[in-house]
Amino acid sequence: MSTPWRVDAHQHFWRVCRGDYFWMPGSGPLARDYLPRDLAGPNEAAGIYGTVLVQAAPTVAETEYLLGLADADGPVDILGVVGWADLAAPELGSFEKLASHPKLVGVRPMIQDIAADDWVTQPAVLDGLSRLPGLGLTFDLLCYPRHLRYAIQALEHVPQLPVVVDHLAKPRYDAVDSEWRAQMADLAARPGTYCKLAGLVTEIGRGWTADQFARHVEVILELFGPRRIMIGTDWPVLLAAAEHREVVALADRLISQLPAQDQQWMWRGAANEFYGLQLDPDVGS
Repeated sequence: MSTPWRVDAHQHFWRVCRGDYFWMPGSGPLARDYLPRDLAGPNEAAGIYGTVLVQAAPTVAETEYLLGLADADGPVDILGVVGWADLAAPELGSFEKLASHPKLVGVRPMIQDIAADDWVTQPAVLDGLSRLPGLGLTFDLLCYPRHLRYAIQALEHVPQLPVVVDHLAKPRYDAVDSEWRAQMADLAARPGTYCKLAGLVTEIGRGWTADQFARHVEVILELFGPRRIMIGTDWPVLLAAAEHREVVALADRLISQLPAQDQQWMWRGAANEFYGLQLDPDVGS
């Protein structure tokens, strides 16, 4: 039996000269272009043969750029794109025109960077969220623990919306906070809600160890179960704290106690199911 090929459920590409990456530092490993040719080698070494490309700028123009990369015959097979839309705009503005693109699978506002912690509960935003299921789109929740209670309130208004919590909601890894756990439990109890095992190392930085993440991963496995957890590298953001191979090895170690079929599902099946990637379930098995 061959090794099932993997899907990276969360990675980015960017070209600095586009100019809408407001978060980008002026120097360091992230302040340069990262394009499909840069990821091809690391993906091959890790057994990753398809990816979900996630927005890194709060503009529709960047979403159009990412969809162009997905359409190109490049060295990375981009299976889906999670783009950005102004959810507070009437009828989502020009974004609705992009919704028919077969590679557009979801929307991600950058809630972690919005000044108002309760932004997601605003009536205009709730209206925008309510439109996503009709467009065949999912919702990536990018936030910190302080945003979770507002997200839970907002999602009560859109029970039909598929949601994935990015990066475990970026908790502190020095200890499991009881409020974070309770709020993640509330989200896990919501039908159609998943969690991404991604973005861990950058919350600690260089010098991290696998043991620092073990308890939090145990919590999400307990709450969501392996059928609703997908694995992403968060490349190239991870390069601020690790190498691609180290993050892949970290994910493998953190789930190594699970049956092989559960590990395979987390590396492929969950992203396929959540984003509707339409992968052949028999490929690579």
